Formats: sequence, structure tokens, C-alpha cells
Amino acid sequence: MMRFEYECLVPFGPITLAKKQKMGQYARNITLSQWCLDDNSAALNRIIDENDQFTSFDCSKCVKLTDASMHLLSQRGIGLLKLNIGHCVKITASGLEVVASACPTLEEVDISHCVGMEDEGLVAIAQQCHELLALKIDGCVEVSDAALAAISYGCPELQTLSCVGCEGLSDVSIKAILGRCPELEK
Repeated sequence: MMRFEYECLVPFGPITLAKKQKMGQYARNITLSQWCLDDNSAALNRIIDENDQFTSFDCSKCVKLTDASMHLLSQRGIGLLKLNIGHCVKITASGLEVVASACPTLEEVDISHCVGMEDEGLVAIAQQCHELLALKIDGCVEVSDAALAAISYGCPELQTLSCVGCEGLSDVSIKAILGRCPELEK
């Protein structure tokens, strides 16, 4: 079976997708960054619905997407390793909780500049995704020390953390995570 990656700068039609799937090709890495998609987009539904073997999903800067998209993703992204929802300003902790519960194999998560993201989303990651290696939460101003403490206990293999502009974090939580995650780059 052939594998290919979608990296679409311009949306393609469902006919192109259907032709590729009939040929036995399935996307492993889906990149829809900066598309003007919304939760009701036929293209988004079809891509997720018909590519159940993907391991990487990047919909960063798709500012119209909401938690409903994360519910759709959670139904198909069982083997998901990488999730990038950076700058998806309408996706909240609730959406991240759903994905974390359905996708415990997540290794890399980027929720940077998801301005509605609160502690509960990161706590869900900590409780469900114990193999997390990289976390980017830049600009998540609602995230607090409690979320980072949960990550430090639940994700001890963490190697990379980016938390620029997280106004709710203090030196205490940064020191704690450095102490509990020995692989974290210093």
C-alpha cells in the first residue's frame, strides 16, 4: 500500500481525494494549515473520515475551527502522534480533552496561541498522554502553574517545552517541571 502526505496550500476537491484513495493511498501526515475551513467543511470531514491511518494532523491557523472539529478528529485519530492546533483560537480545553482521551499515543502537541485554552486541556493531556515528548503552549495566557504541574507528573518523558508568553506561569512551575522531567532540554 502506498503512503502519501497531504500538504495543501490550496484546498483540493473531494474528487481528487477519492481518486487517491481508490488507488490505495492514504495520508499519514495531514497538513491543512491556514485553510479557511470551518467545522462544517465537507473537505475536512472527508479527509478525516477517509484517512483513518494518519499519525500527524496540523490544522494550525485554521481560525474558524472549534471543538466540534476535535470531536471529529477524536473519532478517527486513534493512532495520532502529532497534533498542531496552534492559533486555532476557537478550540478550547474541552476540545483538547476529547482528543487526549481518544489519542493517548500523542507525542507532540502544539496549542500555541489558542487563547481560550485553560488548564483542563493540559491536565487531560497529562492524565492520558504519558508518552508526550514535546509541548508548545506559547501565548496560552489562561494556563497556570497547576497545568504545568500536572504535565510534570503525567509526562515524565517530556523533552521539549515552549511556554513563551504564558503569563499564568511562575518560576515555581518551571523549576518543578525541570526537576520532574529529566529529559527536558535546558
